[in-house]
Amino acid sequence: MGRYKRKKNYQGHFVQLHDYITDSKAWKKLSCKAVWVYIEMKKKYRGNNENNISLTYKEVEYKMSAATYSKAIKELENYGFIDRVRPGGLYKKCTIYGLGSRWQEKNKEL
Repeated sequence: MGRYKRKKNYQGHFVQLHDYITDSKAWKKLSCKAVWVYIEMKKKYRGNNENNISLTYKEVEYKMSAATYSKAIKELENYGFIDRVRPGGLYKKCTIYGLGSRWQEKNKEL
């Protein structure tokens, strides 16, 4: 029939994006790269690690340059979709982010 077959017993993870987020003014201001980075971070969310999510440049370098990745992270932080929990970089550790809700406040300002 079709080229693609469904895997039996596939227990894949999904990313939930509510309408109130994607319909917000703040969300609509994000670049497509920032949206993609946010979705990648949400893919790592498992229900109990809201403030313990890392997404390193090595994980996304196939998709974007370091400068673009940095810009996307700054956008997400500025619009309140993520918060930096622990800095990385020079500390030889990865940066830890938390999924933020400050975007609701930013949304009122826009």
